[in-house]
Amino acid sequence: MQVQRLRSVGGCAALWCAAIAPTALGWPRCALATLFHVPCPGCGMTRAIALLAAGRLDASVRMNALAVPLLAAGAALAAATLVAAYRLGTPFEVHATRLGRAAIAGVAVAYAASVVLWALRWFDWFGGPVVTG
Repeated sequence: MQVQRLRSVGGCAALWCAAIAPTALGWPRCALATLFHVPCPGCGMTRAIALLAAGRLDASVRMNALAVPLLAAGAALAAATLVAAYRLGTPFEVHATRLGRAAIAGVAVAYAASVVLWALRWFDWFGGPVVTG
């Protein structure tokens, strides 16, 4: 039983690593920005996190003010799926744990705030739309 749980955690961790690898390597291009030449709700997020990693908090916040909350929410969700995989044997029951429910709520709030910020930036609030391309 213990071995099965560890396999589940390892598989879940491998999937999370595979999911962030393209972004970490700088491969992805935003489909909305590429096809329609308009910024999406997450536009500037990768650059904001890169600036944050470089220690440039002020530039990161200017690029996308929600980079830190979204990064924290994503990390909490990843941790919650690993905990669920270990405790329950599957990451798909993440909502069954208190940490999982909190992480899901945090992700929902952070993404809703991202859409609100995106809409406000179209009206030149908070620095206006992020320049694409």
